[in-house]
Amino acid sequence: MPGVSPAIYSEADFQRIADLIHAASGIVLSERKQMLAYSRLAPLVRRSGLASFGAFLDTLADDPAAMTEVITALTTNHTYFHREPHH
Repeated sequence: MPGVSPAIYSEADFQRIADLIHAASGIVLSERKQMLAYSRLAPLVRRSGLASFGAFLDTLADDPAAMTEVITALTTNHTYFHREPHH
């Protein structure tokens, strides 16, 4: 993946994320979403204080709140409440 060190975020990390998200929510992340997943999850990994995505992913099984945060970070929520139809 261009621009990201494999030591920080690897294709295996992305596959784990894709598998976890699919199991938890039914969302399918294609390989084209690797950079999106990295950019949205990197702040969570940094905030966790862990050294790598792999270490962060290891903690998700035991932390449902963190998994919810990951799902929220990876999804784009649209709201049409109080908007005009042409928006």
